[in-house]
Amino acid sequence: MPKATNQYYEDEKAKWDSLVDAHYAQHPEKLLLRPEQDFYSYVRTDKVASAYPGTKDFFGDIRGKRLLEYGCGSGMTASLLAKAGADVTAFDISEKSVATTQLRAQLNNLPNLHAQVGVGEELPFPDASFDLAFGRAVLHHLDVDLAGPELLRVLKPGGKALFIEPLGMNPVLTYVRNHVPYPDKNPVGDDRPLTYAEINKWGRGYSDFHYHEVHFFGMIVRAFPYRWHVRLPVLHKVDRVVLRYAPPLRRFCRYVLIMLEK
Repeated sequence: MPKATNQYYEDEKAKWDSLVDAHYAQHPEKLLLRPEQDFYSYVRTDKVASAYPGTKDFFGDIRGKRLLEYGCGSGMTASLLAKAGADVTAFDISEKSVATTQLRAQLNNLPNLHAQVGVGEELPFPDASFDLAFGRAVLHHLDVDLAGPELLRVLKPGGKALFIEPLGMNPVLTYVRNHVPYPDKNPVGDDRPLTYAEINKWGRGYSDFHYHEVHFFGMIVRAFPYRWHVRLPVLHKVDRVVLRYAPPLRRFCRYVLIMLEK
């Protein structure tokens, strides 16, 4: 982390508290799920999760599985996971994010979703507590040397983890992230998208570890506001062909999907 850990935590808390206030404090109706929404619909339709075909089958049947969600934010994916039948424990550094996740669980009648304040570098859970772990855009906020062993510790033998993360190997994209405004852009904090060296550190100690870069041409959709719901799935198909036959281009993708099995 570029700053002392305690200061980094305080900056992150303030950042995510303010984002939750801006999006949900006055609009709790945004926390309601539609009847057709659950985690399986998410991995089939999400702009990033659906970019790699293997995502939808990686966890298999999650009903009754104990699942840890990293960085729950407003609780959207935690709720989708719980609605699909997992027993979900979610954590976030932001107290307001946790409160919003708890409210979302209540509004959607999800007693199998529990949220608490926590950080990935020091997980407040016993060894081998979880069958599964999931997170989106959270690992790049963590110190892998501290948080990596913690994830490995709390997963059960044979447990699986899936993370969707920004990839930081494209210098043009890095400049855009840091300096160019675009629709619905979150504030740039002290976190940095992952490098291959960091991805490989996250994979230490697992019986199976692989990752898949996505969104080369697919990153074009990020130029549109979220409310427009632009997906352009044809770009995912183009990317799969291009990245298969021109693997050096993978490092310039916008996201990476990391899949771990203990």
